[in-house]
Order: sequence, then structure tokens, then C-alpha cells
Amino acid sequence: MLDQAQMQQYNEQGYLILKGAITNEEIHRLERGVANNPPLDGTLDPNAPVYPAPGRYTLAAQSARDPDLAFIIEHKDIVGAARDILDDDPVLTAYVIYDRTPEGAGLPPHHDYKRWRPVGSSMHWLFTIVPFCDFDETTGPLYVAPGSHRTDRVHNGRTPCLEVDPAIRPTDADFIDPGLKRGDLLLMNMHLWHRAAPNRSDKHRVGLFN
Repeated sequence: MLDQAQMQQYNEQGYLILKGAITNEEIHRLERGVANNPPLDGTLDPNAPVYPAPGRYTLAAQSARDPDLAFIIEHKDIVGAARDILDDDPVLTAYVIYDRTPEGAGLPPHHDYKRWRPVGSSMHWLFTIVPFCDFDETTGPLYVAPGSHRTDRVHNGRTPCLEVDPAIRPTDADFIDPGLKRGDLLLMNMHLWHRAAPNRSDKHRVGLFN
């Protein structure tokens, strides 16, 4: 599915965007699923006690139970791209929808390899991210730091397990706005540094982060 140039960009930059991979009809169906399953698994912002007060909320526990949400799990373009990058049949470990409500704060620079938890501790995984709206200057871009995943950090250890060196935080100037639009598919390496700007718009900034 992915050509040589796309694979090279992912390997060198740590991310790849497939423009318009998810159709507007498919996004509408996902939005219908979210409307029937509000992101009430708990706010990730302690200053946002009641949805939809300004904050960042998640839907994860119920996400695969509604057909209007579950269908995306087997989307041929998502699965195909993930299979090419992982060079293996992909296994879904987390299905999460994030809703950053109007005036919800952003997120500081971070990456998501976390060796202390089941989701995030694998040495070989990626995010498949689908924005339900344009992640622009008002809703809040998702910034990435190209090349910050540094695959050379992963190496054989003194045990049968692979090891990874501590991540080096990029400078602020290293982050770029890749220009994510509604229906794009962002494939992002687990070690890639990224951050999110606050939602300064009057609408919800919703995205699928699997």
C-alpha cells in the first residue's frame, strides 16, 4: 500500500500523513458514534470537572461496542498502512477518542513510549490518528518534531529484551505544524515527540487516536 518514498519519510521523520484517507461519510459515521457515546471516561484535566467544561476528555471503555465507532478498527487504509510500517499484522492495543472542548488547554511536548504500562510499552508500535476537524490555529494544531523518534535509540540489551535509551527532548524550534485536516490519517512513531496547542475555537476538537 505505501510506496518507497512514503516508507522512507516515515522511517526518517517518524511520521507520515495520508491526506483524505478517511472519507467525509466515514467521519460523519464516527461523529454519530461519539454523539451516542460522550467521552465520559474521565477528564484528563483536573480543572475540568464536568463535561463539556473546558478540558480534554476521553472515550475508551465503550469505543469498540458501538458499530458506528467499531467499523474504523478494520478500515483497509489504516490497517494496510500500519501493516506496511510494522511489517507485521497489526494488533490494536488501545482505541481512544479525545475531545478537547472549547478553551481546553493544550499538551506540553512529550512522546508516548511508556515502559511501565501495557499500552505504550511495546518496542514496535505506532499511532493512527484521524482528526474529525481541521487541527488549525483556532482548534489547536498537533505539532510534531520530525526525526525526534531516533530509531537508533533502540538496541539489544544485556538480557533477551530490547532496550531503549532515554529520549532527548527537541527544542521548541524543532516542532512543526503538519497541517492535519479532517479525514487525514497521521501515522506516528511511538517515540516521536509531539505537542498540542489549546482549543481557542467555539467547537469541539475531536480526534481518533488508536
